[in-house]
Amino acid sequence: MLVDGRHGLKASDGETMRLLDASAVSYAVVLTKRDEVKAADQPGRIAATLEAVRPHPAAYPEVFFTSAPSGEGVADLRAHIARLIAERSAAGAG
Repeated sequence: MLVDGRHGLKASDGETMRLLDASAVSYAVVLTKRDEVKAADQPGRIAATLEAVRPHPAAYPEVFFTSAPSGEGVADLRAHIARLIAERSAAGAG
């Protein structure tokens, strides 16, 4: 689930998370526009997002903060996706 990192989660994001939870659809929150958020503000934005995600059972308990122009956080997100694919492939093979 992509969330504008400059603003954090909005009410509509909460509605989307509740819908995904109710549908038993796993999801991860990806904060975008990291390059537009002051470095000093980034840890607080991540902490606030993690706190908001915590009560959602279908949410992955980690938040990714990315920037398309600078590429920051993209490798971590790709690694997460690759790990999920590998885990699900291994689970299906058994």
